[in-house]
Amino acid sequence: MQRFFLAGSSQGEQQQQQQQQFQPRSWQRRQQGESQQEGWDNILRGFTTETLAEAFNVDHQTAELLRGENDQRGHIVFVQNGLQVIQPPMRREEQEYRRGPRANGVEETICSMQLRMNIDDPSKADFYNPQAGRCTNLNSFKFPILQFLQLSAERGVLHRYGIVSPHWIMNAHNIIYVTQGNMRIQIVNDLGQEVFSDEVQEQQLVVVPQNFAVVKQAGEQGCRWISFRTNDNAMINTLAGKTSVMRALPVDVLANAYQMSREDAQKVKYNRQESVLFTPGRSYTRGRGGM
Repeated sequence: MQRFFLAGSSQGEQQQQQQQQFQPRSWQRRQQGESQQEGWDNILRGFTTETLAEAFNVDHQTAELLRGENDQRGHIVFVQNGLQVIQPPMRREEQEYRRGPRANGVEETICSMQLRMNIDDPSKADFYNPQAGRCTNLNSFKFPILQFLQLSAERGVLHRYGIVSPHWIMNAHNIIYVTQGNMRIQIVNDLGQEVFSDEVQEQQLVVVPQNFAVVKQAGEQGCRWISFRTNDNAMINTLAGKTSVMRALPVDVLANAYQMSREDAQKVKYNRQESVLFTPGRSYTRGRGGM
């Protein structure tokens, strides 16, 4: 599985050697291999400043801090003025994760399985934003036969300049096929390098490898697409929005990781109240183009 960083950047050889003595050998070998290429970077650095400003609904200066263009501290940083983290009281776990069987032999027998599902039905949308669009996911929990196919699907509709939160899929590759309209797609690899940034037209497709971050924004006419994923229960992690990894991090962690004020860190966490589908910023509502 590929790893990547949400903050930090490449560091000098001397600092790397000092820090590697505390790291597992497998991780040391990975870092040595990457240093022979171009070094690793914060995955957000692969996105443009304009894209991050729109995705997090912050100003360009804060977006530049997220990219960490001038941050040479590496991935181990010193905390300024202490670190405050709110946590609940300790208690025993009351539930254990249980992985269910592939099929239970009664309700989900092959003979009785449903073989068709209409994910273009708006009433079945998993995410809906009247100003941005809707998105419907189909996995083996909804459609059990996908367990045998090891595939899942997504149907997405974006309105004019609507945005899908920057995200990555941790357990599947993703094939995006545009069925109507067009959208701008940016893809960043696990080293923080932009590997694709272009407008995808109707009847064109893009393949997003596992653990590569991607952000999508519809064009002036909106966009519809279908995605196929190589896992029957593809797991998505968002970088911005109400359910994102940024929302889960303490403010002091963000402030120290990106060398920004606590006020800016608050904006990064809370300026986007939507979960996955974002409305365009003020610059787009005034008629500006794509990302």
